[in-house]
Amino acid sequence: MSRSVFFCFGACVGSLTGRTSCGFWWDDPDQFGWNPASLVPVDLGKNPEAVRRGLITLAELQADDYSGYAFGGLTQIGPMWPGGRMNGQVWLEENYWRSLASLRVQPPRNLPGMQGFPQELTSVLYWDGTYAGRRFNGIYGKILQKQMNRGLVALYERGSSQFPGKQPYGSFWLDFSKDVLPIERDFTEVGLGANDPQSGILFVDATVLAVTQPPMTKTPKYLGGVATPRKRAA
Repeated sequence: MSRSVFFCFGACVGSLTGRTSCGFWWDDPDQFGWNPASLVPVDLGKNPEAVRRGLITLAELQADDYSGYAFGGLTQIGPMWPGGRMNGQVWLEENYWRSLASLRVQPPRNLPGMQGFPQELTSVLYWDGTYAGRRFNGIYGKILQKQMNRGLVALYERGSSQFPGKQPYGSFWLDFSKDVLPIERDFTEVGLGANDPQSGILFVDATVLAVTQPPMTKTPKYLGGVATPRKRAA
């Protein structure tokens, strides 16, 4: 099965380089001294919809679809200039993210202030095979009960699941036979088997997970959903 994996980062757009391309800082620009050399380049037009239309190949993917479109995308900045949103989340495709290391502008997956696992800010979109057209998103959970192919799972806020004393935002019955990816390194870690781990990361069908209304820690806190920077000295 072919699939595309996306990682979430906060983004503060610092330069516009084309109709759908820009450069962004992944943390407060003050942390980078507003240095243009620290900007992460991305073309938001090189997204899954462009692959669907045959405009680019899978190898050319850079970012997830815009969240305002109908394809289940998660990216919030842009998607086009002028007039596009300047602050929010950007979900970079895994191979493109890896390529940024050579440019010395690769953002870390363990973001400042995050108290969870990087898989909680990871999404996977399948292009063919058993899961063709489906998207699965990572979340931390603990299995509380089992019933045939279903498990009652306590789910935790993404990005802060490991905060001391953190409580789950709710418990939900999930069908592990169709709505949770099988155990696989770097993806789902728990299962209903007698010897399977009972707590860890699960990758749950995006539409099923959305019904649970999962909260997500702002990443960074001031960029995940609002444009208010951290308090600065005068």
